[in-house]
Amino acid sequence: TGAVFALRRDNSSRGGLSGRIGVNLTTGKASAAEIAAMSEYDGRKYGIVTPVKSQGDTNLCWAYSSVAASETSILKTGINSTATDKNLDLNPVAAAYRIQRRQSDPLNNTNGEWLEGDYTSATGSPSKIATLFSCWWGPVSGSDAKVDPFENSRYRLENAILISEYKDDYEKRIAAIKLAIAEYGAVTFQYNNAHNYEYYNPKNEKGGNSYPHACTLIGWNDDIPAGNFMPGGASRNGGWLVKNSYTGLPDGYPYFYMSYDNTSSVCYAFSYANRETYDRNYYYDGGIDDFSLRNDKKLANVYRAAGSEVNGKTEQIKAVNVGVNGSDYTLEVEIYKNLDFTYDNSDAPVSGGKSVAVKRQSFAYGGFVTVKLDEPITLEKGEWFSVIVKVVSGNAKIRLGYKNGKDLSYAGTSSGYSGLGNYVGRIKAYTSLCDTEPEEHKHSLVRYEEVKATCTANGRKAHYECEVCGKSFADESAAKELNESDLTIPSGHVFGEWQKEIPSTENGEGIKGHKDCAVCGKLFDKNGNEIIDLKIPKKDAEQKPDDGKGDDKPDLTVKSGCGSRNEFLLPSVSVIALIAIKKRRRSS
Repeated sequence: TGAVFALRRDNSSRGGLSGRIGVNLTTGKASAAEIAAMSEYDGRKYGIVTPVKSQGDTNLCWAYSSVAASETSILKTGINSTATDKNLDLNPVAAAYRIQRRQSDPLNNTNGEWLEGDYTSATGSPSKIATLFSCWWGPVSGSDAKVDPFENSRYRLENAILISEYKDDYEKRIAAIKLAIAEYGAVTFQYNNAHNYEYYNPKNEKGGNSYPHACTLIGWNDDIPAGNFMPGGASRNGGWLVKNSYTGLPDGYPYFYMSYDNTSSVCYAFSYANRETYDRNYYYDGGIDDFSLRNDKKLANVYRAAGSEVNGKTEQIKAVNVGVNGSDYTLEVEIYKNLDFTYDNSDAPVSGGKSVAVKRQSFAYGGFVTVKLDEPITLEKGEWFSVIVKVVSGNAKIRLGYKNGKDLSYAGTSSGYSGLGNYVGRIKAYTSLCDTEPEEHKHSLVRYEEVKATCTANGRKAHYECEVCGKSFADESAAKELNESDLTIPSGHVFGEWQKEIPSTENGEGIKGHKDCAVCGKLFDKNGNEIIDLKIPKKDAEQKPDDGKGDDKPDLTVKSGCGSRNEFLLPSVSVIALIAIKKRRRSS
């Protein structure tokens, strides 16, 4: 018999398996891999899940799902230290409003889109929200759906990761979603809904009375018995913990478990930067819908820099955002400056310009991904620049949108470039307005004394270290920077002269050849192996035949001129004395 499971009305879980988490998980402390390996995970326990918002009688589950996943991601990553699960409140209705009603972007590169009708009844999907937020038309807080997101949003989308569905690979699908939840906090999910059950398996629903419904996955439990799911059980134990967009029956449970049997083609995870990270977003793909009938591996967008209107500020490209369909691929991003642009030049992305940055980065999934440049690229007001993106490996293509204003978008060909005409590449340049002359860094130095090396551990030379930048220097003037190899004092033994072997005899023990360390006092052979016992056992006396003359044991003494009988005993006495001296040295 399986454990008894139930969901409390206070949205926490109870049951015999609630204490089985094997990782001491505190948000930000456990790795994504450690979290994904757990048999049970519930994001609510770690303060990263906001309260359920009710979509009411609207048709906006897809917006609620995407915003809920976004809120959890912001809390999981901790980019806003003042945000909590109690005060972070993004507006899903505002996102739905902007899907249908947008003006031109602040740089006037797009025309926007304005559709009449009731936007709260419009159908949609998390993929539309991903496209919308990549253009910075959200997310926003507050109750006003018409607020200007460019002026009022605290967050800028960096990534909207589309997790592969893996329909034919049960284990891979479950592992991929778990890892995404572990890394980003939550993912969107869509299924065909027909009933409200606390343990639901919509895959078993019969008939045509179901409808698509988007929700948010915030955890899982591997040990829920398959028989608990309704209708008809499940093919295996376990299910996803779902955050719904209804706050109670009869509309729906605010939280419930869904069987692992179900798949979703719109499983998105989001990540954001604070608004201060970027100031401008250059793009031409202002339309929400994709044009999917091309397979472009190389695209380029040409832009004219707006520059800075503020003295002491310059505009710099910090990152490039790319819409991609595919998985397990590598992108190459290249920036050209100072183009001699003309509208009739098919080679406009490179004509007359200079390549100033190239960056490659690999990704597991498509969606919208951001490539951050290693160094920012400064733009002069009015200059033409291009962003060229190429898929250099993997099964992927760059996404296209329909022309929505300017169309300075080009496809790479075997001989150069050609204009796309009615379509534009989903390639964006994220820029910031930065101080022209950054304030000179002043080191705050702390002196560290020498740490001597031991026989087995490296030491560290005396040096100065800056508390601000972490760099190390040879002296307090910070004139000479030191790297790690400069600071390291190698470990190792300090050996004295080699002591030759004293062979054993029939009369006494010998001493092995050795060298001793002046630091630790240990003894070693020529190969560096430690010697525990220096003694060489004395040789066995040779047996002589009995000639009948009685006891013929040799006289081991030789009389010296002074009558001493101890000359032949000296080697044995020397061995014993030397060994005693070595032992006293090692113990001191």
